[in-house]
Amino acid sequence: MKKSIFLISLISFLSCNEKETRQTRLIFQNHENEKITVKFFPNANYKNGENMYKGDENNTFFLNQSIIESNADLVLFTSSNEIITPTALINSVFDSILVSNPQDKITLKKGGTSIFDDDKNWHYEENHFELPTQFKRNPVVSSDYTYDVSLLFK
Repeated sequence: MKKSIFLISLISFLSCNEKETRQTRLIFQNHENEKITVKFFPNANYKNGENMYKGDENNTFFLNQSIIESNADLVLFTSSNEIITPTALINSVFDSILVSNPQDKITLKKGGTSIFDDDKNWHYEENHFELPTQFKRNPVVSSDYTYDVSLLFK
């Protein structure tokens, strides 16, 4: 009986070790008073059929077209590479991105002064949070690069 209690206690203690996950995320923000539609054109390595793309290295799939509600965020991609720059990451995942509101359409693509070419267009913030799990803590340190797409329409 004492061995069983000891064994259960030992297993419980060992399973409670927390491992911090580090990641980099690309995020679009919308500060407009109206919805913004975003259509993604992923590189061949990240394409999954006609309507989806890989949203991370773990094969989580996202739709090629999304709507960002007013005053909301949209995560474009999550990488386990914590030292990659936002322009290197967006260039590795996407060929171009079409952003539109009810009045206008803008295509962001490689070449020029878009988010594909200049890290200064991205706002950096380190965020700490926990991903939900059933029996243990799962702390995450996320290097978040955010771009306010509503600025394109001003």
